[in-house]
Amino acid sequence: MGEQLVYYHIARMRKAGLIEEASFERRRGAVAARYKLSADGVAIFFRKKASGSVAVLSPILDSLLSEEKSLMMVLGSPEPHGPFRGRGRDHYLAARLAYAIGAFYGSRVKLKVVLDTDPRLDLSSANLIAVGGPAANMVTARLNDELPVRFDPKRGFSLVSRCSGKVYSDDNCGVVELVETPEGNLALVLAGVHLPGTKAAFHGFVQARTGAG
Repeated sequence: MGEQLVYYHIARMRKAGLIEEASFERRRGAVAARYKLSADGVAIFFRKKASGSVAVLSPILDSLLSEEKSLMMVLGSPEPHGPFRGRGRDHYLAARLAYAIGAFYGSRVKLKVVLDTDPRLDLSSANLIAVGGPAANMVTARLNDELPVRFDPKRGFSLVSRCSGKVYSDDNCGVVELVETPEGNLALVLAGVHLPGTKAAFHGFVQARTGAG
């Protein structure tokens, strides 16, 4: 970076109060200044969009945030595993959701993110967010029989409604379902027939979460 550009940005940051002079030292006959941050942290507040979107998270998440229980997000391992040798490919979607949860709830939430193959995985004391279908996530496979709209391995993991019996086999089909686990905890399942369906589930959840649609 050019020297003049460095001076320009230092001047702007000093004017904004972000940095301050910390010490001085003599170098080659001249006096050089060292700078430090003027605060332990910086918060940037963005204006709300004019679209009228509501900056609140879904009540579904509120129900998962019990004071007595921690919250655990379970992702399918990216390596082939389980009886169907599936692999998780949706971690970037989970990262966006984890960021949104942390940004909104702050230190109130102690979110733990684990792989479904982690030998230390303990489902007995935590509410869950299971990401991905039963072919890629063994926790979703374990919860499949509890889901009102379940995945049918015999039909290529198409979704089947227990209420209507209707089958949803399109790649873009996904579900957002809140169920009780066998341990008596709550689990939110975000999953699809294939990766496009999981994307659709996340998109639908985020749309509901932001009030944008």
